[in-house]
Amino acid sequence: MLVWSSAASAQQGKKRTSTLGWDRLPGADTCVATQPLARAVETRLGRKVFVSPAEADVSVEGRIEKKGQGFSATIVIRDGEGKLLGTRSLEKNDASCTNLTDSLVLVIAVMIDPDAAMAPAPPVAPDPPPPNPPPTPAQPPVTRVETVYVQVPGPPVPVKEKPQKPILMFDGAVSGRVTVGTVPDPGLGLSLVGVLVPRGFIGILGRASFVFPRTAPALEAEIAFSHGTLGGGLCPLAHTFGRVFLSACGEGEIGLLLARPSGLPRTVNEARITLAGGLSFGASVTLVGPFTVRAGVTGMLPLIRESFTYTLPTGATAEAFRQLPVTFAGDLGFGVRFP
Repeated sequence: MLVWSSAASAQQGKKRTSTLGWDRLPGADTCVATQPLARAVETRLGRKVFVSPAEADVSVEGRIEKKGQGFSATIVIRDGEGKLLGTRSLEKNDASCTNLTDSLVLVIAVMIDPDAAMAPAPPVAPDPPPPNPPPTPAQPPVTRVETVYVQVPGPPVPVKEKPQKPILMFDGAVSGRVTVGTVPDPGLGLSLVGVLVPRGFIGILGRASFVFPRTAPALEAEIAFSHGTLGGGLCPLAHTFGRVFLSACGEGEIGLLLARPSGLPRTVNEARITLAGGLSFGASVTLVGPFTVRAGVTGMLPLIRESFTYTLPTGATAEAFRQLPVTFAGDLGFGVRFP
């Protein structure tokens, strides 16, 4: 159905120029394209019709889309100020969109120049005759298709090299120490510990410690006990995890337990050798640069536990102190790690 405005009727006698906008919506890809459609309209009108938007009197905009088993087209014409002059809709229930092309050309030509409806359609050049069919061969050729798989090498995959561990790593600290069972009551002292880890080998631990004197009562006097040790061991676990270094070691130590009596008839200092073995666990965290904070715990089984005794006025003896069957120590301090 074609709807004309009064503005369109007023310009029927003028050879108008136009612009053309044409959209093929999804499903209408086989329909006529913009340039062939424009050439067909100009051929129908017998003159050049389509110019740039700045020179055009009117603008024609259209679209075509798939609809059911056929196709549907809508065409709109506007004047230079964008005012609607007319619309036209075409539908064709045909699987071939090319059968709608002639109707589109005629409708667009009439909307631009109504006098074109009275003019006969230009002659259409006949289609060229089909080529002669090729002679039938006496014997059809036999075609054999072989599939050959060729392995094309792809780009080399970069291999991320695993960073090498240092040849030698050291983690050590000076710590305050708290002990249970090595001297009377909880003992306080200092310890110096270091773990050396050669590349490809387990860690090697070394430790020195001293517990300050702690007193035990003896009659109306007292005896002060202090304990110094040297030890070492092997660490099956000695590994760095980011900024944290963890160690688990089996170690042994030899020490000297000193007793200094005060206020007893016999004031001769005495010393006992100690020997113990056990396990220790340590962890250090990097603070800045090589500096670390380190904590550790140690459990020991004394192998030599000699008793310290004193003589009562009755002539009998009494035990002043003897190390516990299991001793414990905890360390907390600051240290360094290289590298």
